Amino acid sequence: DLSGTAPVIQQSAAGVFTISAPVTIAQDTAISVVNGGEIDFSGALTSSDALNITNSTGSGNATVKFLQANSFASATNVNVSTFATLNVNALNAWGAGTININGGTVTGTATTGATTGGAGLITVNSGTLTTTSTDGLGSLVQVNMTGGTFAVTASQRISTLTDTGTAGTIQTQPGAAVIVGSTDNLSSTFNGVINEINTSLAVGLRSNSLKGAFDHFGTGTLTLTGTTNNQLATGIVEGTIIVAGNSTVTNGAILGPVGSDFVMLGSNGAVYPAGSALLLDNTPGRSLPNTVYFGSGASGTAGANSTAGGLNTSGTDTFSGDIVLGSSNTGSFGLTALAYLGATDGGEVDFTGNIVANHDHPHTGIIVNNLT
Repeated sequence: DLSGTAPVIQQSAAGVFTISAPVTIAQDTAISVVNGGEIDFSGALTSSDALNITNSTGSGNATVKFLQANSFASATNVNVSTFATLNVNALNAWGAGTININGGTVTGTATTGATTGGAGLITVNSGTLTTTSTDGLGSLVQVNMTGGTFAVTASQRISTLTDTGTAGTIQTQPGAAVIVGSTDNLSSTFNGVINEINTSLAVGLRSNSLKGAFDHFGTGTLTLTGTTNNQLATGIVEGTIIVAGNSTVTNGAILGPVGSDFVMLGSNGAVYPAGSALLLDNTPGRSLPNTVYFGSGASGTAGANSTAGGLNTSGTDTFSGDIVLGSSNTGSFGLTALAYLGATDGGEVDFTGNIVANHDHPHTGIIVNNLT
């Protein structure tokens, strides 16, 4: 029970030290580990105050592991400094506390139960946020990037993706995806950079899960403004992505908010604003050069209804890439029910690319829709 004045848990020599007894922290507490050292908390941790994790050596790496799923049920703030690493299990019972990464590394290590993870906020000021397993941080975690890197080595669903001031960088490894949007259906805006490493991707025709890509899921709205994003694919399983930045095309190579290649629209069967949508923001003259695929519904049925259009209330926005109806040409896989192409009252949206039928079923219809 750490309730005195400025308590400290300190390791004096390298190696692994395990605390298996339950720990209660009632005052701001420092956890100080030497280079090459590790402190493992295998028992339950209850904290109503801040934890400050530091490397007392000031170089190399020092590790703190919270191995129980409910480690942060009541913590207010966990601060991770340079040369320190925090490994956390599923944040299933994480309350309203914040993990602040200030030069160190936080790794989500959950292997089970993370899909019901509790809500919490991770702010990356500098350093690295990463995971070693799918949804290793829990699926309702909110990520705020003011700097540093979110290195996605295993697919991670998060509730929101935001930034404050100077935004950080998202890096997705082959076979992994960032999935923004969860069961809480929150909306967010991200102004940072999204980098996809290498070229590995597979379009899941039933779920539209884009590996090595950037996905949006849920009924909330994600606004993207980054002009140098280069992820290979952006998937919208449900909800809305608003493009609020310009793209550049150099010798055929695209850099822009939705990445360097295509956007895949899937749907739960509903029509915007309840279904999935790719919209250009209310900026006359906004243009999107990426190819847009209208794919199948999230359940793999032929009931997908998806929307591409503009929110501009004056002037003209443009989709200059191709509109492709269907993400596969066989059976029900990738079949779109209805493709909605929309504009907002007072504005004009031009589709200057080709409209391509990419399916052996003649089921995809086009609806010209007033989004207002």
